[in-house]
Amino acid sequence: MADFFNRDVFFIDEKVAVLKFTNSYRIFDEEGNQIGSVQQKMSGGHKFLSLFLNKAMTPLNLAIAGMNEKTLVSLRRGWCFFMSKISILDGPAR
Repeated sequence: MADFFNRDVFFIDEKVAVLKFTNSYRIFDEEGNQIGSVQQKMSGGHKFLSLFLNKAMTPLNLAIAGMNEKTLVSLRRGWCFFMSKISILDGPAR
């Protein structure tokens, strides 16, 4: 984990899909080697609600993983109506 975050430069490539409910990104180092990924995790009910509500208002749960697919850091935001609070968790969000 320390090796992943001991970098000054990250390049992010978004995986584009026609109909997508969740965001998916690949993370590259300055030499173009893939070093990790970011996956948005979303429940079925949340996917349904995102069809009708502004995406900026809905909860967000992102998992940043290394190449071994082990979650290094999780970012979590709850429902957001005026101001939001973001939690950064070491490892998988529970």
